Amino acid sequence: MAANTRASSSYFTLRRGGEEIHVPFGYRFQPSDEDLLLSYLLKRLLRLPLPADIIFDIDDVFSYNPNQLPKNEEAWMENTAYFFVPVLETNHNDDSSGLKVRTPDGYWRVCGDVVVVMDERRRRIGFKKTLVFYQGHEPGMRTSWTMVEYKINMDLDELKDKEV
Repeated sequence: MAANTRASSSYFTLRRGGEEIHVPFGYRFQPSDEDLLLSYLLKRLLRLPLPADIIFDIDDVFSYNPNQLPKNEEAWMENTAYFFVPVLETNHNDDSSGLKVRTPDGYWRVCGDVVVVMDERRRRIGFKKTLVFYQGHEPGMRTSWTMVEYKINMDLDELKDKEV
């Protein structure tokens, strides 16, 4: 009987550290840019509850090589990880070939332009930029590791008169 009850359950359990998170079968965390900015980052800045507590905190993402970053032990996030990272002063070079941020064994390089993220009401809610990881010293060897950095638009009405 217990096996039947378990099989008919409409969720499964993920483990994050010592916590258990119950999510429906087939669940994949694939938020849109708008979701990440408004439902997670903005709420985090305003100290409001998040829809799900599944984004890791990490103090300095650039002190790690990409393959050393903490991973969720469950396969539901497969090749993608999300982190809340404080704004950091970084060891970077800003030259004609683009911003570079050093790590122990390589560097992240900004690839392309900063993209403005708009919501459905056409408000400028934030910005994102893509970085690519290069192994070794310059010129380095380009890898398949990419990072997308999101920043909230601090001029949003929701942030005015708030201490963030």
